Amino acid sequence: MTKARDLADGTFSGDVTVSGNITSTGIDDNATSTAMTLDSSGNAIIGGTSAGQDGAVTLSNTGYIQARIDNDTVAYFDRTGAGDDGEVIRIQQNGTTVGSIGSYAGNQTYITSLGGGMKFNWYSGTQAAIEPCSTSGVPADNLHDLGGASARWQDLYLSGGVYLGGTGSANLLDDYEEGTFTPAFVNGSFSGGAALGYYVKVGDLVFVAGKIDWTSKSGSGGLEVTNLPFTPYSGIAAARGAISLGTLTGIDNNGNRQLIIGMDGNINKLFIRMINDNASWSAVQVQNCSSTGEVQFSGTYRA
Repeated sequence: MTKARDLADGTFSGDVTVSGNITSTGIDDNATSTAMTLDSSGNAIIGGTSAGQDGAVTLSNTGYIQARIDNDTVAYFDRTGAGDDGEVIRIQQNGTTVGSIGSYAGNQTYITSLGGGMKFNWYSGTQAAIEPCSTSGVPADNLHDLGGASARWQDLYLSGGVYLGGTGSANLLDDYEEGTFTPAFVNGSFSGGAALGYYVKVGDLVFVAGKIDWTSKSGSGGLEVTNLPFTPYSGIAAARGAISLGTLTGIDNNGNRQLIIGMDGNINKLFIRMINDNASWSAVQVQNCSSTGEVQFSGTYRA
């Protein structure tokens, strides 16, 4: 090796000719370990010696960047400055921006596409919400949909309710149920038949349908049906249900009196009654029933 002359700072003031190999353990011969490797494929590896190595960053000769680390954060993206809100990562396709990830209001993260997107809004403590937003994270009220006509979500699991058509308490749907129940007569002894019931509850509105049939009976007392799936609302003036009788056999209607079925507030019963001519109703009695018969009913009431 030849050189023109040494300068005080260790550089050369002239041409350097090397006949042989120069070996360095780092970027220069003052380094104590390998800082970067340029492999035979043209990949630059920082912090390692082979592409894709754990604990290293690979700058591939085909254009991708790969970072790997064991059990720790892989990447940090930190937008700083006075105007720290805004786009942090820009996503492009063939040079055209198609989306971005950014920050808004100092404590929110948004993910957007061309027309808008969603953001993760932190309120206080551990309370947070996923909300629609514009392409810059600004709240977007009543603009975006969740799912679509041909791209639907499947099931939605909620521990609270759903506000439909508004944000007031009157718009809150906080319960929907479907199920079965077993209606039964309160008084007397009815046997040999079947008792079936079905209900749908939407909010505090309950639809029920049921039937009781029997092939033998005994005893006395008013003919009352119990075991409703939900107790009727106590404010009966505003909640009297529209319950109707269906198929009805085996009951003496005392001279062609009209039979009805009704309910009272805060009592888990239906009462089978007769409307008397130009007079108040009277209860149908167990002893008015034949040894075989059937009662069907359906209707809606407020729980």
